[in-house]
Amino acid sequence: MATIKDVARMAGVSISTVSKYMNGGTVRKENIAPIREAIAALDYRVNPFVRNLKTQRSRSIGVLLPDITAPFY
Repeated sequence: MATIKDVARMAGVSISTVSKYMNGGTVRKENIAPIREAIAALDYRVNPFVRNLKTQRSRSIGVLLPDITAPFY
């Protein structure tokens, strides 16, 4: 499984540049194409579980129900 470090190394840019690109930040136009090509070649996908560990936010909501079989819920 490819990491963001692998993408940065293949694209010839820094890890922070790849991170900015992935999160919608501003990146130089000449860096966009190599990053896209590296992502496609390595089949890189963001791992949401690792992102949650790093940011310490899961963006999940817990719901407690007394009885899930009741039609009211």
